[in-house]
Amino acid sequence: MTRGGTDGSGRTGTGPWPHVLLAAAVGAVAAQFTHGGAVAVLLTGLPGLVVLVMVTVVTGGALAVCAVLGTGARKFAWLGTTALLVVPAVLVVDAVLFMRAGPSDSPDGGFSPSPLLWVIGAVLAAVPALLVHVSRTGRAPDVRDD
Repeated sequence: MTRGGTDGSGRTGTGPWPHVLLAAAVGAVAAQFTHGGAVAVLLTGLPGLVVLVMVTVVTGGALAVCAVLGTGARKFAWLGTTALLVVPAVLVVDAVLFMRAGPSDSPDGGFSPSPLLWVIGAVLAAVPALLVHVSRTGRAPDVRDD
């Protein structure tokens, strides 16, 4: 399905793959900002918690926009609530990785992010985006009617 095209049901949108890739990018960026919020909590306390709340809100808004653009229907804006899963999951993994690392002599004090956080954020944001397209058409998104 092309942008502005239909999938045979009269629905418009960018299609599944741009939607999934954009959601994955939002998830990866959210993971980076969640790591920054975790460091802010350790360094500042309450202001860091405000950062984490704002990261969750902005991530939810970005995922909702991705859903509306990707599906062409505002009723799928609920996918923004995926941020309530992405941010805490990345935060838990970040905390576990920090605790397992132990004392660090590195210049950054052991606060450097892991690529694993980006992968977790990307996957947790992209999977619901893909599943909503499969549930809309009742078939896998790469099946074509030729």
